[in-house]
Amino acid sequence: AEAAAEAAQVLHEAKAAIMRAPDAFVSEVLEKELPNRQVQLTWRDTSLTVNREHYLKLEGLYKRNCSEDLRLFRVRVFCLLQRYASIGGPGYQAAIPQAVFDAIQEDFEVAHECFASPLNQTLPSFNSAFIDTDRFFGSRGSFFDLKLEGWKAGGSFEANPPFTEECMQLMSETIEHILEFNDRSNVPTSYLVVIPTWTDERAHEMMKESRYLRRHLVLEKGHHSYRSGAQHVVLQQYHDAGFRTSLFFLQNDAGASKWP
Repeated sequence: AEAAAEAAQVLHEAKAAIMRAPDAFVSEVLEKELPNRQVQLTWRDTSLTVNREHYLKLEGLYKRNCSEDLRLFRVRVFCLLQRYASIGGPGYQAAIPQAVFDAIQEDFEVAHECFASPLNQTLPSFNSAFIDTDRFFGSRGSFFDLKLEGWKAGGSFEANPPFTEECMQLMSETIEHILEFNDRSNVPTSYLVVIPTWTDERAHEMMKESRYLRRHLVLEKGHHSYRSGAQHVVLQQYHDAGFRTSLFFLQNDAGASKWP
């Protein structure tokens, strides 16, 4: 009976917290400077850390996308950090290096990341997994939630998805549909896709066999690097890839003409 009463009290407190307005938490999320240029955010008995550089980046994203609610910045950063900490798997959040982004922006005018987060994005325009926590920092929501109509303007995109077969296969199918859709209206559309060279996985072979494939490059194991999926909390930002990586350039005819 005592355990049941305690559980009921915890549930009651949780429901009460959910019903509170976001601004009620402003004074409860505390910020503290830590050594090694890190910031700690604490709410009750939960503390989360983030590198100062990334904290300042998040502040800039927030001011550009949610300037009317500046008082809630710390609260929303805490929620963001807690969300990504709760799913674990930082390997799924690894990003391509800044130098690669510089090159593909210059050569292919890439302007949007299809798989990113406010913590690891490089381009101002990006998709991410969690619209509820990420939208305050500029996310357009999940790549998979945008219907074909949302891509009808075309453009040049980078897609570096979580390296799971389910996600990569759904991504390859979605990109194929978008290219077909925009091909009918002759809208330039281009995707640079970055995935492991797992030739026994269907997603890899689907892109290799796509009629929109213009070029396929393979980077050898140990001869290229990724930016850490935990870049917002670790000091070492890059690590050598322990596998081969495939770069697929998928374009419709108009896209291949515009971005050869």
